[in-house]
Amino acid sequence: MKRIPAAALAVVLASCASPPENDTLNRWSPPTAIWKGNETATLPLDTVSLNGRVVFFGVELSIDGYRETFLVDSGSSSTSFTDEFLRILKSKISGGQNGVVYGLGWSRKVNTIVIDSLDLGFARLKRLEIPNEDILGTMFYRQVISKNGRPLAGIIGVDMLVALGASIDLGNSTITFRKMPNRPPDPTPPPSMPPAGRESRHG
Repeated sequence: MKRIPAAALAVVLASCASPPENDTLNRWSPPTAIWKGNETATLPLDTVSLNGRVVFFGVELSIDGYRETFLVDSGSSSTSFTDEFLRILKSKISGGQNGVVYGLGWSRKVNTIVIDSLDLGFARLKRLEIPNEDILGTMFYRQVISKNGRPLAGIIGVDMLVALGASIDLGNSTITFRKMPNRPPDPTPPPSMPPAGRESRHG
């Protein structure tokens, strides 16, 4: 399997570069966060190093009662879990749809899966749709080990970070998750774009 440089990872599922008839983005619903008790949670960030150099930050989360460390990647539009972590989840997992994973200079077709519910302790995520492939496994030539000596269990991407209202404080090495206000959908549809290679003509 071709390895993708970590700095080049930009997971975009059926991005705007897709053909006009590809409406995956329209069908790809973001997860919903349901908060329990306090409406904010601040957790420490750990460094993730390769060959002695800090390349990423990770956060230890309790998901369905399992404490694991995940890569925090605001350059990834999709969360992704390793195959090993998916196997131990208690949540119901169902089939999703066809999609496309995009990176810098590459793309690949994937199928998705929908995780019905994830219990994070401070909040619950409903209907998280992710690629059924281990994206973390394509980023590195070797297994990446967290500070506690165990392999990373996946990537926390923009979809999950936004749903949980995440803000990262690099100075204090913390990440804060905060309940976000409900916002009504934008009633204004985006402007239609002409198909690639064609110019609009005005009579």
